[in-house]
Amino acid sequence: MAKPRKSITLILSFILLAAACVMPAPAAAASTVTLPGNLKTVPAQAFYGDTSLSAVVIPEGVTSIGSKAFANSSVKTLTLPASLKSIASDAFSGTKITKVNAKAGTYAYKWGRKKGYITEYRALLIGEKTFLNYNWFLGYSLDITNRNVGDVDHMAAMLKKVKGPKGGKYAVTKKTDQLYGQIEALIQSTFRDTMDQDVSLFFIATHGNSAGDGDLAMPFVGDIDSADDIEEWYGQPDLPFSDLASWLKQYVKGEVIVIIESCGAGSAIYSPSEQNGRPVLKANSGYDEKAFTEKAVAAFAAADPGLVIPEANTGAYLEDGLQPNSTGDLRIKKFYVLAAARHRELSWGHEGGDPGNYFTDWLLEGIGTANNSPADVSPKDQYLTLNELFTYVKQYDSYPFSSDGSIYYQHVQRYPVNSSYKMFSFK
Repeated sequence: MAKPRKSITLILSFILLAAACVMPAPAAAASTVTLPGNLKTVPAQAFYGDTSLSAVVIPEGVTSIGSKAFANSSVKTLTLPASLKSIASDAFSGTKITKVNAKAGTYAYKWGRKKGYITEYRALLIGEKTFLNYNWFLGYSLDITNRNVGDVDHMAAMLKKVKGPKGGKYAVTKKTDQLYGQIEALIQSTFRDTMDQDVSLFFIATHGNSAGDGDLAMPFVGDIDSADDIEEWYGQPDLPFSDLASWLKQYVKGEVIVIIESCGAGSAIYSPSEQNGRPVLKANSGYDEKAFTEKAVAAFAAADPGLVIPEANTGAYLEDGLQPNSTGDLRIKKFYVLAAARHRELSWGHEGGDPGNYFTDWLLEGIGTANNSPADVSPKDQYLTLNELFTYVKQYDSYPFSSDGSIYYQHVQRYPVNSSYKMFSFK
């Protein structure tokens, strides 16, 4: 390193003396340095190679940071002022910065984002509540599913209490009754300018298709008194998981937490295949408790080519020649998924005065609060991993629902299996 000029040495001595004056003794020996308030620039090489630094607070009024000012130092946390106008490209070369604090919209904030030091957390919560219902005796009516909106409100309240995996707070967008194209536009606008270090959350509560491909149902927003509007409505598309995955992959950079509350939600991470031209259950990292191994199914199919293959523990069937067309699309590395129910399985909601669905209630119960988080068990560290939340909700898999004299069960699904990914934090 070149020897600093005398003027720089004097300036640096002043900086260190002023910093010592504002630091309480004996904490002056600690590695947090707050620079003096009348400073206008941090000189070149001012803290070059300083291995005693951990955190540096640069006050308002500083407009520039010079070349190699903190290069090869041990600084890890920076607090930068809104007054900053320039930072030398090599000011922090050779450092291992983990956190930058800066006011949103400032030069310092944009610099921290570009460098990957500032992580943003954004959440889009959608509750679809208005659906078209047809009764042979009463004709058309609207099915108002308030519990889906209740789920959104409960999720938003939870996100105010927790932090993201690296400690940031979520910026939450809530919407109700969004159509196919509106959901795409919302994803595009909500997650615009996300970066690879960011964490985003997408939550949707709606009706789903538990008897087929699992597509998400879109709401009815027309005039119930108009037969023409109703007829036109039937041309509106539902939301296939293939399209949802495509939008989240295309418009959202970084990691994406996807939470789906709907019947057939497990279709998002379900992987069917074909064997001898027939659909066969295939084990994959997102689908749990398969009733038949592929080998067993193949043996039965060979003995009886007309066999209808039952799905794992659901009582539903893949009929001859039927291949679901919107499945497994969220099984991509950037996605971390919790789905309320299996492929072709019902997801149940509260009736009456409780505005919420069982799955969302169980999930939020597991998250709890900082001092009482039931899902935080292995290890108990104030972080909630995907596997911890899945395991907590899964305890309700044996909770029976009765309908028309039959007993049903709801099985939470996740991708990937046994993931230690930190979804939420109380730290």
